[in-house]
Amino acid sequence: IYQHLRCYSHPAEQRWIVRILLFVPIYALDSWFSLLFFNNDDLYVYFNTVRDCYEAFVIYSFLSLLYEYLGGEGNIMSEIRGKPIKYVSLSVSLFLSLYASSF
Repeated sequence: IYQHLRCYSHPAEQRWIVRILLFVPIYALDSWFSLLFFNNDDLYVYFNTVRDCYEAFVIYSFLSLLYEYLGGEGNIMSEIRGKPIKYVSLSVSLFLSLYASSF
């Protein structure tokens, strides 16, 4: 994290990378607090809520980083415009049959 902040040469990409990398210490700190206050249900709920919200934010940051790598949403849309959607029904039906047989 420190190296990305020190050499901030590509801010559009590194902003998302730093947000993703901050997930590890924030998640670890939140998990540690959750273990300390495990018997206190009032605080435990808040720690889980913060952890889940930040987890969703990291997923958003990852998808935004992918958009940035691919040149933005407009570039992605112009690249796939006019191309037919290919359906892969064999793998989905195979997965569903395996999933249904496991119960």
